[in-house]
Amino acid sequence: MASGARGLSHHAGQPQAVSLTLAPLSQFLHVLNRNDGCAVIISSAFVENPVKEFPHYIAAEQAVEALARVALLQYRRVRTLIVRPQKLLTAMTNTPLGRVKAASPGLGL
Repeated sequence: MASGARGLSHHAGQPQAVSLTLAPLSQFLHVLNRNDGCAVIISSAFVENPVKEFPHYIAAEQAVEALARVALLQYRRVRTLIVRPQKLLTAMTNTPLGRVKAASPGLGL
């Protein structure tokens, strides 16, 4: 394997993350289309500002966003809102460097 591709190996959670979005989206798109509805996709700030530590997570989030964009082409009456919250302090980011500029998920709720 080339040295640049080492961190891009398959991660078990990636297909699951995409299927957890695809399943409900595919079931409800026809209903949303019939009612001029809106699909809301919660993505991640890491899509715009990727980091080398989470290639599988970023790839999954990008795939989910792509599914939403393609849905717009197939279902013309559905609107899509893609939300990318700021970096949150979670188990994934709870490291000395990961905490930098991470917001607590409980603030403001």
